[in-house]
Amino acid sequence: MNVPDGLHPDIEPFDSGHLPVPGGHEIYYEQCGAPQGIPALVLHGGPGSGCSPRQRRFFDPQRYRVVLFDQRGSGRSRPLGETRHNHTGELVADIERLRRIWASSAGWSSAVPGAQHWRRPTRRRTRPPAPAPCCAASS
Repeated sequence: MNVPDGLHPDIEPFDSGHLPVPGGHEIYYEQCGAPQGIPALVLHGGPGSGCSPRQRRFFDPQRYRVVLFDQRGSGRSRPLGETRHNHTGELVADIERLRRIWASSAGWSSAVPGAQHWRRPTRRRTRPPAPAPCCAASS
């Protein structure tokens, strides 16, 4: 990595589109990096911000298949600004839909534990996992 800001070089998505989800939403997604690499899911900050090209640079594109998506009502997802059918439970379900579509390697499952922690409140015994240091702040 030889970039002044310490991130990996700019990359473009090899795949992008809109995934229809229940409640009349279509979530925007994109994939960058190595198609057969270790899956890494990037969750953007909010509300309404969406993912950014800078977030593509958090992971080594030679090792990781970086999956970014704009949460319901955010960024390039449609309809923009919609708050109906837009709760934590739906976000977790959307992450699971993406996981099912692109679950071609075991590493993907490590992207979901924080969200799953909140989905099963009766099974909670600890705090959710902390975000990876490179991904703690969104842009």
